[in-house]
Amino acid sequence: MKLAQQGDLPKNEIRKRVLTRLVASPLVVGPVMLGFTAIVAGWAMDLKQMALCLFGGLAGMMVGAGAFFTKWMVSGQQVAQDVLTEWEKEQSQSHIRDLDQLEADLTEADEDPRPEEALKDLRALVATFGTLEKQPQNAAWPMIMEVRMQVEALFEHCVRLIRQSHALWETASRLNTASAKDPIMAQREGLIIEVQTCVSQLSQTMVSLQNIHQVESNTERLKQMRNNLDESLEVARKVESRMRQWPATAHHDSKTE
Repeated sequence: MKLAQQGDLPKNEIRKRVLTRLVASPLVVGPVMLGFTAIVAGWAMDLKQMALCLFGGLAGMMVGAGAFFTKWMVSGQQVAQDVLTEWEKEQSQSHIRDLDQLEADLTEADEDPRPEEALKDLRALVATFGTLEKQPQNAAWPMIMEVRMQVEALFEHCVRLIRQSHALWETASRLNTASAKDPIMAQREGLIIEVQTCVSQLSQTMVSLQNIHQVESNTERLKQMRNNLDESLEVARKVESRMRQWPATAHHDSKTE
């Protein structure tokens, strides 16, 4: 499952990891260490032996440096690709742990099962969309991948809305009066309904994709799916934007009362 990344690996970090991996190669470390040892040992010997040790030490270091540059030229690109692959795996595992923790928090929060059920459905749907990469490519493949990217973006927006709904519940749980709780719970209810709507939209999109068979007849349907996802994503963004503005608005209203 390839979800939206939490952050791109900086170029300087890529370079650092690649250099570390190349330098750590036995073909590089071995000659350099032997050369360094020979140079250090040479200081304890007489002048003639010291010269030989220094020469041998420098030669060993040059062999190590040569091995480093050779590996850089021959396999540097592959090492960089391996580093990126490992980074994506680390990010994916971290994202999964965060979602697992959110699911656990929702389970323990209250008796309302809707947020956690929506999160489970979202994760299952996105995982199913991930299987599209294993299907044979055809003329509609670029559009299918574009639909999948929209699905992942909508998924991330829904996760943020679920987190916000949980934060609202935590806030309301600390309040004592209905007049204080009700506006917050109303906001939470709106978020949950919006997430459920997005889950339904993603489910319909999945069914439509699974029913596509002929390239000639699927282009218009894919365009319609893409448009529907665009609309759902735009609504989710507006809801998220309203939620960011809501605390300030609520604070202003409380002052005017």
